[in-house]
Amino acid sequence: MVLAFDTRPATRDLDGRFAPDGPVQVEALEVARELGLPASWLNQQGVFYLPPQDEPDPTPVFDHPNLRVVRASDRHLLAMKALAARRFADMDDLAFLVDRLGLTTVADVEAVCAEVFPDEPLGDRQREVIADVLGSGPRT
Repeated sequence: MVLAFDTRPATRDLDGRFAPDGPVQVEALEVARELGLPASWLNQQGVFYLPPQDEPDPTPVFDHPNLRVVRASDRHLLAMKALAARRFADMDDLAFLVDRLGLTTVADVEAVCAEVFPDEPLGDRQREVIADVLGSGPRT
């Protein structure tokens, strides 16, 4: 969200998929040492929730001959945030994305999630967080 939209000044870490994996991790550890960052500042912990293959029209965030950074689509980002639905930690991002996508109901958000992650339906907790974000209070 920080790289894609500049919605806040910082984040604790960056999740992504790297290719080639080894050299990127080696350099990320060197950056961590130089800047006093945690070793996990750049990680692949969220790779399970990233698109399984490159998206058809990836949106570049940074493009350089030696490094290309692209972001997931707005719909995919929304689905990832909705599945996590960490109260308070994800609420601002969810609000930004539902507004950006013009979604107004929990059902709208559920439809996007079903499209992106058809095998992972939202649970009651996630629907409640999304309802709070939309201003409609808890919904089961």
